[in-house]
Amino acid sequence: MTQMRLERAGYTVELASDGEQGLVMIQTGNYQAVLVDYQLPKLNGLELIRTLSEGDALPPTIMLSGMSELAVAVEAMKLGAADYIIKEPDSRYLEHLPTIIERLLEREQLLNSMRQANEQLRLAAIVFETTAEAIIVTDRNNRIQAVNRAFCNITGYTEEEVIGKNPSLQRSGRHDLAYYRQMWSSLEQNKKWEGEIWERRKSGELYPARMIINAVCNEQGEITGYVALFSDITERKQQEEKLWRQANFDALTGLPNRALFMDRLSQAIHSAHREGWSLALMFIDLDRFKWVNDSLGHEAGDQLLQEIAQRLRACARESDTVARLGGDEFTIILPDIDGRSGGAQVAKKVLESLAQPLTLAEREESFTSASIGIAFYPDDASSADTLLKNADMAMYQVKKSGRNAFAFFTREMDKKRDPWQED
Repeated sequence: MTQMRLERAGYTVELASDGEQGLVMIQTGNYQAVLVDYQLPKLNGLELIRTLSEGDALPPTIMLSGMSELAVAVEAMKLGAADYIIKEPDSRYLEHLPTIIERLLEREQLLNSMRQANEQLRLAAIVFETTAEAIIVTDRNNRIQAVNRAFCNITGYTEEEVIGKNPSLQRSGRHDLAYYRQMWSSLEQNKKWEGEIWERRKSGELYPARMIINAVCNEQGEITGYVALFSDITERKQQEEKLWRQANFDALTGLPNRALFMDRLSQAIHSAHREGWSLALMFIDLDRFKWVNDSLGHEAGDQLLQEIAQRLRACARESDTVARLGGDEFTIILPDIDGRSGGAQVAKKVLESLAQPLTLAEREESFTSASIGIAFYPDDASSADTLLKNADMAMYQVKKSGRNAFAFFTREMDKKRDPWQED
């Protein structure tokens, strides 16, 4: 009778002839609900429910019984039964049974949804607390509502110190008002901002961070809060700086190398063209450097190059660029120079500085000198490569004329140049 009533209501029903068969069917099948009579052969209803509940395999279950004993009903519910129905002699309970099962399944679906939601919340809480990225949750007025453990580790603030505060307490002072206006404009228009930003720890130390801010919106599209994720990228920045220095600076002297020199020379020429300046390029080659290496050793040669680099820096202005092209070749870019007189003044200063005694390989009185060639933009060349070539050519003429002097490039040098000579 129960099977017929439920099948008329649209349910598919499978029957077990006794408790043991029912137990096997439930353990091996996939059922949305179970109706179990209290009085069953081999295994009664309470024993069946108890066995299933101990194995965490109990589906939504309704106990049916012709007994109206309260103790049986309480025991069934304690064991995990979802409901208890008394089988009335006139079978009127069968009319209500489909509705009871429907409500049972609806309740179970709701409970499953709640379990899934709770599980998602639990997982979200685990991620929130264990992620290596700092997380800040704020309300629509940008007041902090929650922070995670990584935030406290990175910034040095405790949760109690920041709740209710504005995230601006981390502001470094390295960004102007326009920077933050652009950030908020992006949040209002795109509901997201991403970029690198300098922040301040509680200790006052500044650090670079990679940050993503997302606006949280309600169903009407109104912003109700913000979630910011950021990480400390100090180590990455230091590594990038190290790689950049290795690629652009001479390891021995700390001066810009040829690659950075050519870039700065091109920029200086561009600025000179735009501003109408005269720019001088000084090519410096040490005299008899090979003798130092051969006689005193390469360690003394390296020491000499380091000392020369310091002296050239001292001769240059803040706006000038002193570079080492390689070996014993140095250059100085002199932007906005006062023509030949200005170039000659700097060249004389360099020669006087290099002539000062220095100690190499425990020899207290060692002297060095240099040959210097000077070329000007725009008079002698309009490109970086040509300007460097012409300054080198002028230096070569000094070498031929006796060294320890300077010379300006002239067009006659270019005409007399031996195409087979070594640079």
